[in-house]
This record gives sequence, C-alpha cells and structure tokens, in this order.
Amino acid sequence: MTKYCVVQVSMMGGKPDVTFFAYSLGAYGLHRVSDWDDPNVLWYDTVDEAQGRIWPGNANECVVSRCFEDQ
Repeated sequence: MTKYCVVQVSMMGGKPDVTFFAYSLGAYGLHRVSDWDDPNVLWYDTVDEAQGRIWPGNANECVVSRCFEDQ
C-alpha cells in the first residue's frame, strides 16, 4: 500500500536536508523529524490529503510517497 507525507526540503551548507512532518501528543505537537521511519510521521492515504497539509505559499514543502507492505 502507498502512503504520502509532507516533507520540507532546505539547503544546509550546500547539502539538501529533508525533514518529515510528524505529530506527537507529548511536548512536541506538530514538528519535523529526519527519519521517515519515525513512528510519529504523519502518513496520509491519498496524495490529495497530503497536499492539503502543505502550508500555503511554502515552496520548500512537497509530498513524497512510500510503499508499505500490506499487513
């Protein structure tokens, strides 16, 4: 099954840095993590749903897809 998440891409010292939007009920709330295996990454069922989570006017955010094995 394919899932989608919002990422932010930026340049750090001439090298691309990708972070994945995540949410935790703890102290973090909405935040970004560098590992898409983090259990708090927000995965959406459709690309449209994920695209709807991009902050308006933010050119550094985009949607990526990932295939998960059916469980």
